[in-house]
Amino acid sequence: MNSVADVWTKVLQQLKKDLSETTITTWFSDAEPVALDENRFILYVPTDFKREIVVSRYLKDIKKALYDLFSEDLDVVVLSEDEKDKYAKKEPPSRFLP
Repeated sequence: MNSVADVWTKVLQQLKKDLSETTITTWFSDAEPVALDENRFILYVPTDFKREIVVSRYLKDIKKALYDLFSEDLDVVVLSEDEKDKYAKKEPPSRFLP
């Protein structure tokens, strides 16, 4: 794995073990990985509605998949459109975990 996109692809593969294809398509098809640093994974979803569903129903599954990949607990931040714009303006480019 060498990019946040690769990590997200692996997370989706892990999620497919426990969630239906319909669930994956409905809630994650337009999600975009934004950044990964030492202790958090940042994901963008295009609407506040989807953000609320992902956070309330699937955050635990995403964290578990990340733990399975890195053997370490990572915080997961889910951004909506406005938050993504603010994040892009204030955050420097992310460093990837070694």
